[in-house]
Amino acid sequence: MLDDALLTIPRGGSGGGQSEDEVLENLCDSLLNQLPKEYSIEDVVRLKPVMRENSLNTVITQDVLR
Repeated sequence: MLDDALLTIPRGGSGGGQSEDEVLENLCDSLLNQLPKEYSIEDVVRLKPVMRENSLNTVITQDVLR
């Protein structure tokens, strides 16, 4: 993914456009804004309660704790 991001940086040419660092920073900011928000453990337990019948919920809860 980072290789693709680096390919989006304009090469050469003249003019007063953004620097390579600015283009890459803007792209990274855009990607970060598209990520889902972090969930608190309370949110996860409410949405995916830990039950014997569904062990995947236990795994999800453990991953959030990490």
